[in-house]
Amino acid sequence: METRFLRAIEGSEIGMGCMGFSHGYGQIPEREYSIGAIRDAYEYGCTFFDTAEVYGDVLYYPGHNEEIVGEAAEAFRKNVVLATKFHFRAEELQAGEEKYRIVRRHLEASMKKLRTDYIDLYYLHRVNDNVPVEEVAEVMGKLIKEGLIRGWGLSQVSGETLERADRVAPVSAVQNLYNILERDCETD
Repeated sequence: METRFLRAIEGSEIGMGCMGFSHGYGQIPEREYSIGAIRDAYEYGCTFFDTAEVYGDVLYYPGHNEEIVGEAAEAFRKNVVLATKFHFRAEELQAGEEKYRIVRRHLEASMKKLRTDYIDLYYLHRVNDNVPVEEVAEVMGKLIKEGLIRGWGLSQVSGETLERADRVAPVSAVQNLYNILERDCETD
């Protein structure tokens, strides 16, 4: 399979979005089927796997999807790109805790579930109006320097927000809804 670069991160040009193994697209397959599907995708050349801490929280529990991906990819972890996402919870922000500590706690929980000591691509799942994107970028830049993540991304953002974040710490990827029905981001 051909590969693409997200800044310095190289992965297969076709990735596997794993959300459907926990919720979102009809009936959820059995855990063993999901693990087998991820391993089969890898055998066919897929080296990019996308998940999020929240995938599974409706039908199971937060982190359900990350656990599946972690178990499936453990044997070939060093050969793949693992992407996951976090979001700020209102109660975390209300407590006034330092943003770095909040993000680091989410990251460590995701790494544990994904059975890894680093994340290739770590996304802010949704921009929170109470947290300037520049502050998030600053935290992500620090996590990159610490070697805990290789790159970072944003999900569902405008071009203006992307530019503001990128000025602080270069953004590796953007994951916006983009399909035949939802093409708003084209103008931006």
